[in-house]
Amino acid sequence: MPVIIIRLSKEAPEQQKAKIKITYKNDAKFITTRFPVVDVYFEEKQMGLFPIEDTRELLIEAHDKKGNVVGEVMAGRIANPATGTVVIKPGKNIQATLRMQEEYEGPFVVKVMNPSTFTVYCKLELKTDYVV
Repeated sequence: MPVIIIRLSKEAPEQQKAKIKITYKNDAKFITTRFPVVDVYFEEKQMGLFPIEDTRELLIEAHDKKGNVVGEVMAGRIANPATGTVVIKPGKNIQATLRMQEEYEGPFVVKVMNPSTFTVYCKLELKTDYVV
């Protein structure tokens, strides 16, 4: 009687790490509005012949140099109004509108994080350049 033994590794680091990218207007470094729209892309991973069907819940926030929140995703079409998070599927792109604090001006970092652990998947450094 033939026997097949399969041994799975205890950890699968390449499969577990989310490859998420964030961009703003063709790599612009300045925002000119208090409601900038960032593009978030979740790279689709494949395990052998089968794609991994794994949605991710993301927290997207803008932080100043001191770590204070100066912008967050607007509640609405893609953001959960109760949690402020967005859900993204592998291979998909979403556009998230940030609502910047009215009094804040200067450099900031947009972080895409796990809402439970606050692990940063990716970040984007920008500055304000509001038209008055």
